[in-house]
Amino acid sequence: MGLESTRGSRAAGRRIATKSSRLDKAGRRQGIITKKTNYFNTPLTPAEIEYTEKAKVVYVGVIICCVAVLAILIIFFTKPTELDYTGKDWFIPKRRSILAMASEVIDKKENDGYSVSDQNLQKLDEEHGTDKPSVNWKEVPDEIKNFKSATINKIKMKNVYLDGKRKVYKQIKHKHNSSHVKIYTIDGFLSEKECDGLIGAHNRFVTQFNKQDPIICFDTISTLRNHLKDAKLKIEVTPEDFTDGTACVNASFSTFLKKHIRWSYSTAFYPGESPFATRFAERIEAATGLPQSHGGKFQITSYPTSLNYKAHTDCITATKEKRDRYATVLVYLTDVLKGGYTNFTELGVPIKPAKGKALIWNNMDRDGNCDPTSIHAASEVVRGYKYIIQRWYYYENFYALGKRLKEPELPKRKIEQPRVSCDEYQFGSCRWYDEWNYEHLLAYRESATKL
Repeated sequence: MGLESTRGSRAAGRRIATKSSRLDKAGRRQGIITKKTNYFNTPLTPAEIEYTEKAKVVYVGVIICCVAVLAILIIFFTKPTELDYTGKDWFIPKRRSILAMASEVIDKKENDGYSVSDQNLQKLDEEHGTDKPSVNWKEVPDEIKNFKSATINKIKMKNVYLDGKRKVYKQIKHKHNSSHVKIYTIDGFLSEKECDGLIGAHNRFVTQFNKQDPIICFDTISTLRNHLKDAKLKIEVTPEDFTDGTACVNASFSTFLKKHIRWSYSTAFYPGESPFATRFAERIEAATGLPQSHGGKFQITSYPTSLNYKAHTDCITATKEKRDRYATVLVYLTDVLKGGYTNFTELGVPIKPAKGKALIWNNMDRDGNCDPTSIHAASEVVRGYKYIIQRWYYYENFYALGKRLKEPELPKRKIEQPRVSCDEYQFGSCRWYDEWNYEHLLAYRESATKL
């Protein structure tokens, strides 16, 4: 007759023993059955056991959920060690007013700001005078007046390592013997993540600024007339259709023209405005030898389907001006389903877009003269979209190069109202910008012709 025993129950967890206490072959004591007891030291009922097991599952689930929530909070609120290329704020430029007190100073080239032309413009003001706004040289900071320019005249290509992988440059040969232009490519110069991040940032800025119709500016009244002719619009235009002091038409006329003129989109960021800008500039210098001190802004451009950009040179021919675009560094941010080539028409060199591929070439010879054989065109995007990022490097640098400057007051416009600039009809196309420079000001153009 078996007896219930509680011997060792405190240590062994409430055991009920049968009469047999011999060990089996596995070394276990036969007849020992472990039963769970409740707080009152009585065996649990089947219902209590089932409830206990369910409670365990619930407790484990709650703990897992708490750990998951904690992990998510750590991810979202802890500052990442690596730049988030898909985030909203990394690309937002810090608006600067570096030359606010010299905002009337004009430079010949657009897109990278204007420069104090040091002795040239000062001498022009002092000797000839002008009824246009000029610089109060006593108010110009010494760091501007004392800026010492330098020149570059060579691209020094090197193979570089990115993410542990060797990136080998290729020189693209051409048969134009008298040309000084050298063309290079580097596959995978930007990673897929970097390309996607730049595209996302560009699209967000375009969406943000595109809430308002842009104000459209033209190279000349002849350019406007040619665009009207292309749109089959019989509208007589005169200089009176432009706003005072500018080459821009008024807001209502701009809104009307929006339905008839198409354009590519360009957004910009400047050196030092994001960690990526610094890394990208350093990467370019390591691969090409082009110093950061000669680089302008970074410009992202998108081409919707059926758009192109006509054949043009990045530098200005038939001029002695040395503050001009010596070299161009362009990186494709997407593959293009069909079209979108960069065609060097005089050299017979077409470059097919490939995501992450860098295209580098010089526009000027070693003496700082614009080489007309550097002419190139962005062919029509037949299918898909095309995104690029590019930066120009100048033969002779100047103080304001690569710095975000105070935007001009003219034309009168709303906050964050974009502009569209239509370049010389024969050589250019229309492009949308998220910032305003001085190229559309008549005083700017007049001063530029004197330099």
